[in-house]
Amino acid sequence: MPSLNPSREQMRAFAEAMPADTPIVMLNLLRFSPQANYPSGSDETPCSGREAYARYSRTALAKVRGVGGEVQWLGTAHVAVIAPNDEHWDQVLLVR
Repeated sequence: MPSLNPSREQMRAFAEAMPADTPIVMLNLLRFSPQANYPSGSDETPCSGREAYARYSRTALAKVRGVGGEVQWLGTAHVAVIAPNDEHWDQVLLVR
């Protein structure tokens, strides 16, 4: 399953429709590659996908906390109840 990234139009529509005082909880279904896929010429040190996500998470979590957010839950994804048969995830993360 490819990652799902909203378009600018989708984000604009979301921002306009979402009441400002309503908390948002984001579901992250994480699957890590054995080797991180950095663009050609990147100065990042080669590592696993899990390690690359940990690097990203340090910056992302600081930004989330900077606007009053927090990690609600992080855990291992053991088995999916509703998913395509060949789909699996390594971790599940809920961020408020």
